[in-house]
Amino acid sequence: MYQILCDSEILYDPRLIDHQLIDPTLVQKKNEPGSLSFNIPKTHAGYSSIEKLKSRMKVYRDGDLIWTGRVLTDERDLYESKQVFAEGALGFLLDSLIRPYTFSGTVAGFLSQIISSHNGQVNAHQRFTVGNVTVSGTVDVSSAEYLSAWQVISTQLLDVFGGYLVIRYVNNEAAVLDYLDDVSD
Repeated sequence: MYQILCDSEILYDPRLIDHQLIDPTLVQKKNEPGSLSFNIPKTHAGYSSIEKLKSRMKVYRDGDLIWTGRVLTDERDLYESKQVFAEGALGFLLDSLIRPYTFSGTVAGFLSQIISSHNGQVNAHQRFTVGNVTVSGTVDVSSAEYLSAWQVISTQLLDVFGGYLVIRYVNNEAAVLDYLDDVSD
């Protein structure tokens, strides 16, 4: 069973008649932020709680948090229903800039350096802890440009070594970023 929350308010629960959404769709793709979209009628109790770029959306499956993100758009249609689109937590890596750098070391060390720099520039709910890193190799890179953490990870790790970025949530909904060479179900 799935539930969708906006911050701490329940927006969707199939067991509650007054907490229904129209066409809720969660899309998850390899090494992309993923998205959540739905329409919410004006009569819904949580209608006014959704704020663009501020509200934190959460999707639970059988009580386990499986996805978080932020609202990017909340356009109203002719009937005043909101058409909501949220991007997943990997999109938070676009919110920080990595200064020009030189790095020589392991994949895990480089990812940790990027995430540490990212975490120093963003709000607490946009931070990650580096978890399991099973992609191995040596990184010897430098850049004179200011790039987003996402651009650095994408070009210097994913494009070179492949693998999968996987976010999992532990304890108090803390986001752990794993970089895995293989994903098993």
